[in-house]
Amino acid sequence: MGRPRLYKTKEQRAEAARRYRRKYYERNKEQITAAKQSLRKKGSKAVEPEIDIENVESEPVQLTKAATVCELLCMRVPRPY
Repeated sequence: MGRPRLYKTKEQRAEAARRYRRKYYERNKEQITAAKQSLRKKGSKAVEPEIDIENVESEPVQLTKAATVCELLCMRVPRPY
């Protein structure tokens, strides 16, 4: 014979899962917070558009302090839409 069930209803199982997640967070709060902060510092990882090097129209680009790689690519590569 198997062991008796710990939780008989969906509500009991959901409450047990909430307690487990809360305990996990309390145990690992520092690591979770540090990981979130490092992601925020890095910035969001946007999907870079693929570039077809053979079909890129080369135009002279004036570089400024604020120019980023993404801005340069967006200026030279036509949008697909």
